[in-house]
Amino acid sequence: MNRKPGVVVNLYSALTCLIVLSACVGKDDSAGSNPGGDDSSDSVDIHETQDSETGGCTDTGSTADIVAPVEGAVFVVGDTVALEGVFGGTGDGSVVAWSVDGVLVGADLTDSWVAEVGPHTVTLDVSGVCGSASASVAIDVLESAVTVFGGDLGLAGLSWHGLSAAPDGTLWATASVGLIHLDATVADAPTSRVYTTADGLYKAVPYGILAHSDGTIWVGDVGDVDRQGSHFAVESDGALTLLSTIDYTESTEIQYALRLREQPYGVGAGDVWMGTNEGACLYDADLGVFSEHAHPVHPHSLSYGIAFTPDGSIWNGDQYQISRWEYSNDGNLSPAAMSSGGDLAEYWVPWPVGLEEPIALNDIDIAPGSWTLWLASNLYGIARIDVGADVGTSVTTLLGEPFPATAYAIRDDGDGHVWIGTSTGLLLWDTATETMTDLSAWLPYANVTQLTVDNATTPPTVWAATPQGIVRFSRVP
Repeated sequence: MNRKPGVVVNLYSALTCLIVLSACVGKDDSAGSNPGGDDSSDSVDIHETQDSETGGCTDTGSTADIVAPVEGAVFVVGDTVALEGVFGGTGDGSVVAWSVDGVLVGADLTDSWVAEVGPHTVTLDVSGVCGSASASVAIDVLESAVTVFGGDLGLAGLSWHGLSAAPDGTLWATASVGLIHLDATVADAPTSRVYTTADGLYKAVPYGILAHSDGTIWVGDVGDVDRQGSHFAVESDGALTLLSTIDYTESTEIQYALRLREQPYGVGAGDVWMGTNEGACLYDADLGVFSEHAHPVHPHSLSYGIAFTPDGSIWNGDQYQISRWEYSNDGNLSPAAMSSGGDLAEYWVPWPVGLEEPIALNDIDIAPGSWTLWLASNLYGIARIDVGADVGTSVTTLLGEPFPATAYAIRDDGDGHVWIGTSTGLLLWDTATETMTDLSAWLPYANVTQLTVDNATTPPTVWAATPQGIVRFSRVP
């Protein structure tokens, strides 16, 4: 145990001596003496059995146990942690010292401590009339499960278009005021910065956003056939340096870059896939080229969903259906069927509606390494698709018929929970128990339009955008 020099030890020594003296003063020595040395039935004077090391009497087996907190307990910073101990020793008196990481925090067997963030060692030291003992447990204190970043950081009263968790634990977002960087890695000193056209943005109101694993930032724009976005490096002072423009020049129809996602699997790892007003497009990182596809013949529209399965397939969700692509990494994303040498593996409508009838898909997601696809529809709620080898072996399950609200965003955190942002708040689906929980009480405003997950943390960190601020969930509250 790490202990401050002279603090706990001196307390023990002084009080132990006082207790030992009080135990001996007033005793009748003659009643316990044996002048003749042959009367073995007489009691023995305590002074004759003194232990020179304890200064009082022989320790017959003192014990100390910590009832609370228990080993491995997890708390949230600011919690009142109950300290409860048990001492088994000889004599009536005892001296108690609770310490956390060597710092004295309590002096009674039943006490308390206000939790501070981080891993800690809680130690109980107790000394009695005839002995002493100690016990220790390790606990962990997390940051608050839910943190709201709002008006004091300029994050209230905004419309949100996209969220992306960066590798360094910060958050990038696109909103009605521009590109926003939120750094909450220092618990007591969060900061935010807004980037506008003066900082290099092409459009004052950006849309798609991707914090790439290489540390660069991709920003998608809307409403321009000449340029659909920008690729930036972030300098050490936070300034943006333009690396390239997102420009699909082969078509005058592509105007929007609504969703930007990085492919994590296979030979296409690092590629940037984009949901546009004309379906899926991509930036091939190996070849350094932007590749668009002429829109397929089946109904299609604004693409708000991009996700990936472990086989390297790319899933695109638009306003009419979902499509699976198997890009051949050749710089040419062909809309032709794979049987004809193209990259379009299949497409289908997940809800039981007609092919020409829109489903108004707002978002799709697949957890890392998973084969379960989640879809959020503006009209039909939530669908889960357990992806098979083809449409015929895929199983679609609908959650809530009718669904209680407009579903704007959906994220599978890979830890057994699916987070659903809706027009009336935030819902949490537990995949093990198949139960839904309403987390809206934790929000500053019951409307969640965007979600993102940081899977680099344990448990995963979930970010939710509301009109009155950004909410961070460091775990399920």
